Amino acid sequence: MARTEGRLSGLPSFKLIDCERKVVVPAPAYCDYAALSYVWGPETLPPSPDQPSGHIQQPPNSTNSSVATPIHSLPKTVSDAMEVVLRLGMRYLWVDKICINQSDPREMHAQLSAMDSIYEPAHITIIAAPGSSVLFFLV
Repeated sequence: MARTEGRLSGLPSFKLIDCERKVVVPAPAYCDYAALSYVWGPETLPPSPDQPSGHIQQPPNSTNSSVATPIHSLPKTVSDAMEVVLRLGMRYLWVDKICINQSDPREMHAQLSAMDSIYEPAHITIIAAPGSSVLFFLV
């Protein structure tokens, strides 16, 4: 089984969505996760004034400094993928727009340069190929 070990050890800021708790967490060691491949496209969900759209609540004791918004502001493709992950008996999901701090150029560069190291060890990759934006329904 693919797990968060080996090639991902070079990404210290690697985070996953905990689909059960609906929070972004530092990737636990040795956990299986799903990855989502989708089209960002135009997003009609407006961001709140002080928080970027597309992030979800951080755990209260999280040391992660990225800003988060409530789960209800997630695009439909992402919330559907979270549901698929849970239906498959899994817990964790990686989504680039949410798990990579979009306001940190260093983190973005490191993780975007390592996409193969993120998708390859994923237990499963959910591909929303027919969608034209993050508002595409999966379920």
